[in-house]
Amino acid sequence: MAATEPLSRKTEVVTRPDLLPFQPEGIPQVLADAPRWMIWCPVWNGTKFEKKPTRSGFLEPANLTTLAVALERCFLLGVTGDERPGFVVGGEFVAFDFDDCLLIDGMPEPLVAATLETLNSYTALSVSGNGLHCICRVNSDHSLPPVGPGKTDFEFYSQSRFMALTGHVLRPQKDVRLATGEVESILQPCRITKNVPAADLPHWSEFDPGLMERQVFGAARAYLLKMEPAVEGCGGSAQFMRASSALQRGFLLDESEARSLLSEYNERCEPPFDKSEYAPEPDSFERKLSEGREPRASPHEPGRLLKNPDPRRAAGRFNGLDISEFTHYANAPVEWLVEDVFAADQPTVFGARSKCLKTTQLVDLAIALGSGTNWLGKFKVPAKRRVLFITGESTAKAIGRRLYKACEARFLKLNDLKGMVRVETLDFPKLPFQADCLAIKEVIDSFGFEVVILDPLYRAIPGDLDTNRLSHVGEAITGFAKHCQPASLIISHHTTKTAAREYGAPPVLEDMSGAGIAESCGNWWLVGRNVKYGWKCVHDLCVSYGGRDEQCGAKRLVFDERSWSAQVEPLHEYIDGQKRHRQKGRESAKQESERQRIGQARLRILEAARRSRAPQAKTTIRDLSGQSGSAFARAFSDLIEQKRLVIRSYVDGSNRRKPDGYLYHEYSAEWDASNNQ
Repeated sequence: MAATEPLSRKTEVVTRPDLLPFQPEGIPQVLADAPRWMIWCPVWNGTKFEKKPTRSGFLEPANLTTLAVALERCFLLGVTGDERPGFVVGGEFVAFDFDDCLLIDGMPEPLVAATLETLNSYTALSVSGNGLHCICRVNSDHSLPPVGPGKTDFEFYSQSRFMALTGHVLRPQKDVRLATGEVESILQPCRITKNVPAADLPHWSEFDPGLMERQVFGAARAYLLKMEPAVEGCGGSAQFMRASSALQRGFLLDESEARSLLSEYNERCEPPFDKSEYAPEPDSFERKLSEGREPRASPHEPGRLLKNPDPRRAAGRFNGLDISEFTHYANAPVEWLVEDVFAADQPTVFGARSKCLKTTQLVDLAIALGSGTNWLGKFKVPAKRRVLFITGESTAKAIGRRLYKACEARFLKLNDLKGMVRVETLDFPKLPFQADCLAIKEVIDSFGFEVVILDPLYRAIPGDLDTNRLSHVGEAITGFAKHCQPASLIISHHTTKTAAREYGAPPVLEDMSGAGIAESCGNWWLVGRNVKYGWKCVHDLCVSYGGRDEQCGAKRLVFDERSWSAQVEPLHEYIDGQKRHRQKGRESAKQESERQRIGQARLRILEAARRSRAPQAKTTIRDLSGQSGSAFARAFSDLIEQKRLVIRSYVDGSNRRKPDGYLYHEYSAEWDASNNQ
């Protein structure tokens, strides 16, 4: 008897989905006329469709044809009835493939929509109906950067691949556009590190003709001086290899140039590597020198250390650069982490009073940088960057919930940012400690981080550091920032308690607690409250920001923690609105006070009028009511207009008839009757 298969291992039955039919009328003429069409057939394997070409060698130019001929061949072939034409990318045609990117309403996810907006070219649904294909044209002689696996949320093809186009166009339909620059800008942040063989390594003078020998050698020597010496039994062989690779693949020195500097480094090693001709392999000096040029010695792109500002420093100390050498810097465009807010080559400080969402804003910044999406829904992030977020005030669960919300608000999942953002919640570096600085540098080199976020700064300051001394704090921050290079450093810090009590205006740099912090950072983002927190998870904040690259601004930020949404508007508009509101309130209060004053005057005047059933002079009523001035005049006029006082003639004490006597209206009938008699 056959054994019964356990239920837990029962194979799940996958329902065969329907594929979108091919619509020739949805194919642009420039694609239809291109001789790049072949025939394929969908084959169901029980779990998914496999795209099988109907003949081998389909990529050969002789087997490719126009769309009209391909459709005719599909009809003639007609073996299964499922034969379809496919478009082979290559030459001037490239393709972006976005899988499972459509939302419930049929529109693409925000990240995909932003990419498509940049490309602005022909886009159609995939055969599954859940993905999109975007076809563009590029200059065929233009070299595009190779894309690393796992670095993108799309697949990019420029050759040796057929696309199962459907003709179901994403509206509005667009032409197949020449978009060489746009394609390159999208691929550039996702490029792979070139695995350049040792024989093809360029010399530093070829890499950047503007460099000078003394600058490169001075920077390379300074780099080695910062490296720990190679010590036997403590990973010394690997450490020496890193030094050799840094010189030859990082600074692009040739073997003879690297030999002299590596010899200086070798003297610090314990023990030094044998430089004799008969030194035993594999740990001889010459062997390490030779292997340092090989690709396996370093995972980084050749010349990476020449991109650091240090290579333009002279070999000596304090002799600076000639003014002519600053042309390179003066003409260099600003590299932005967040456009017009944070420059990449300056440390950044987040300053705020307690409970002003420092960590929440930094979480949103980390996700924005890792995904290349807008920060706080407003501020543009020009490129994706790998982020190391070190937080000392949140547990893994607490920070995990915020990370999830920040991703969800962008229609992303945490897995979508795999490899782009790492979060440390257990350990926190101390800025002045050399061991921690070196550990951070090693982590940055290993993972390729481009941004390091420390939240908050006080966790990185040891207890014996005098925070009131500018030299102590400033040197600790700048030293740590140098170890983070080429990554950008962002730190959060709190303001003084005095500044924290002020509402309606953001802090200023002088409000930062401790010395040396504002002076050490080239970008700042300072947050205060417009109103006292109302415990409804909605925070009304005021922000001022600026930096050494001439960026500045002030914003009102209303952030809802529950929906993870932000409203950003110019702060001056909010302040002007508040001024108008307060002025209107003062005017309303003044009007109300005046209304009450006039109302009291009317009551007193009526009381005085009711004392006599005969008409009285206006001055008599005024004196009896105790009212005078504008209040009496306005109240008396209102009562006349309302006919609560009526005018009747009367005879005064001198037996003279006066035409302008004033009588309470309820007494008028009685007075008129008695006078008529």
